[in-house]
Amino acid sequence: MLDDEVLFALPRSGSGFKYYLRLANTVGCIDSDYYDSDNEGHIFVKLRNEGKKDLLIDKGQGMCQLIFQKYLLADGDDFIGEQRNGGFGSTDK
Repeated sequence: MLDDEVLFALPRSGSGFKYYLRLANTVGCIDSDYYDSDNEGHIFVKLRNEGKKDLLIDKGQGMCQLIFQKYLLADGDDFIGEQRNGGFGSTDK
């Protein structure tokens, strides 16, 4: 993952119709500092089953789609502060 990229986790379009399944935070945003962090680059997806029946997701079954996107910074948007290590929940620091 390049420094000027972000990875978006989006729900698969059919999941909402078939299973009433969605990502808990609607869209996941993974920064480039997440890669090579203490979590070894694992990506966790929190799902919500809003249907009335149990749903089993088998290993390897598609549940969301991941899309890389380049981004730009505004002029003068320099980071000032403690360096983050990235990884799960790192934006809470």
